[in-house]
Parts: sequence; C-alpha cells; structure tokens
Amino acid sequence: MQIKSEQLEHHLSQNLLPIYMVSGNEPFIVQEAAEMIRKKAFEKGVTERKLYQGTTEDFQHLGTGLETMSLFAEQNLYEFRLTATPKKAQTDLIKQWCDQETQDDFVVICCPQLDKRTKSSAWYKRIDQIGSHITVWPVKGAELPSWLDSRARKYGLSITSEAISILAQRTEGNLLAANQELQRLAIGHKNEGTIDEQLMADYVANNARFGVYEMLDACLMGDASKAVRMLQSLEQEGEPIMRIATLVAFELRKLCSMSWSKEHGSSLAIVFRENRVWQAKQRIYASALERYPARAWQQLLQRSLNLDKMIKGQQVGNSWLTLESLMLVMAGRKQFAKGIVRE
Repeated sequence: MQIKSEQLEHHLSQNLLPIYMVSGNEPFIVQEAAEMIRKKAFEKGVTERKLYQGTTEDFQHLGTGLETMSLFAEQNLYEFRLTATPKKAQTDLIKQWCDQETQDDFVVICCPQLDKRTKSSAWYKRIDQIGSHITVWPVKGAELPSWLDSRARKYGLSITSEAISILAQRTEGNLLAANQELQRLAIGHKNEGTIDEQLMADYVANNARFGVYEMLDACLMGDASKAVRMLQSLEQEGEPIMRIATLVAFELRKLCSMSWSKEHGSSLAIVFRENRVWQAKQRIYASALERYPARAWQQLLQRSLNLDKMIKGQQVGNSWLTLESLMLVMAGRKQFAKGIVRE
C-alpha cells in the first residue's frame, strides 16, 4: 500500500500496519511521519522503541526480536534511520521479517528517496503487500510560502504573505528551522493578532537564534575559526545544544543527498534545484561539496547521530566539545578528520 505523507494522519486513525517505509529527501517531513507512526504504535500497546542507524548488524535485531517475543509477550517498535537505500544483506533481513507468518512487532524504515529499480525489487514489493510505503516529496521553492502558511494556521497563527516571505527567506527552505520558529511565534505572539511584515522583521532582527544559520554558513564555507567563535558565543548565550545539533544534522543529511546526486552524474544546477538551495546559498554549498565525497558526508552524519545520543545521556562524552570537533571537520580541518574518507 502506498500512502502520500499528507494522507498518513487519516490512515493511522483507522489502521496500523506491521511495517512502514518512509522515503524522501525532506528529513523534517520524513521524521514527522515516523513520529506519527511511533505515537500510534504506543497507543496500540508497544512497550519499547528500539532505534537503529541501519547497519546490517542492526537489521539482525529483527530476527532476535522475533525469537524473544513469544517468551516475554512484549511488543517492540524497531525504527531504522538510513542515509542510503538498504543494501542486499539488509533487504534480505527485511524480507525475512516480512515473510514471517505473524508480525507482533512494528517496523519503521526511514531512508532517502527510492528509485524505480528499488521499487521493483522483491523486498520492496513484500513491504508493499503487508505494510505501506510513504513517499515524501520535497516542498519546492514556489510551494514554501503556502506550506508555511498552512503550518502557521495549524499553530493558531495569522501571518501576512509579506511576513511569510521574510521567514521563508531567513530559514532558506529549512523546514525544520521554519517549523521551530513558527512554534516559538505561537508561544510569544499567538494572542497579538495578525503578524505583519514589520513584526516579523523585528522578530528576526532581535532573535539571536538566527546566529546559528550564520555559524553554519561559515562552517560550510570552510571558515573554521569563525564557526567555532560563533559556536562558543552561542554556548555562552545559553542556546540549547540540541537545537544546534539538530540543524547541523539537517545540513549533513542535505549534503549527503547532494553529494550522492553529484557523484552519480547530476549537475550542480540540478542538485541545487532538487534540494531547494536558494541562489544566495549555492556558493556556500558548492564549496562544501568540493571538500568531501558522499561517503565522507555520510560518516559525518553518523558522528552527528552519536552526538545526539551524547546530548540525551545515552553516550558518554562532552557534547559541546564533540559538536565543536564535528564542525571543524565539516569546515575541512584535517587534524580533526581522522577516519573520514577523502577520496
């Protein structure tokens, strides 16, 4: 069964299938869809969520879960976050799980957009038979104001089209960042009537959080010293590290997608159009894409996922220093790039 992302909420109000694959190159909407499925699974009796990054060893936990289920009678949610299409060893394990007579557990697989060849494979067809594939399409530049307006109304906000344009330009197509700012506006300005161009301009000008975007620009341009100074300033100002780390991970996912497309023959113009890179930011991303190959950006994304665990207390370490080290590598500092592929 194939479902559009905008249909998922209605689908889950009526049913919950054993397995869902959520694919697309819009990380915010992909993760939002996964969260909706996760919430429904817990309502249905799931007692534990097991999050994996999608290595072959991770997928082997599906078999382990089936062996132990009959002993403990608990329902688990296995969630896999992949940075690329599953490899054969992984898809064999997925199909094996789907072929079981009963699936007491639930599975969610998040990955980048799938190609036609993948959709004709046996493992994909098996998912389609017992579960669902949710395709997430990028919000194109022309569609972004409408998307922001719809989100604003969801949070009870009334925003003029001019004010929406300011927010769209400032967040530069980053749906996660735009959504976070709308949520903050809902907290601070929900009862102030319509948010017009002047109010939005003042909000942006007085909002120190937008310094995070300037820091990321410096990092992607290879200005490591400036990026670190800005990061240290944000730490001193009390900016939550989780928000910074989330935006760093967003940029890394975007770079993974763009570098993969570039290495598979797409021109930079096509890459930028498909990933909704604004004209003003194209030079910045072009600089970053010359720095590392796709595999290296994927390794850096894995580091950001480890940082996420550290911030949540699931892994030992100094999260601020780890974030600083990650940004130095992103900016091209070789002495911090041990283990990063440079070919």
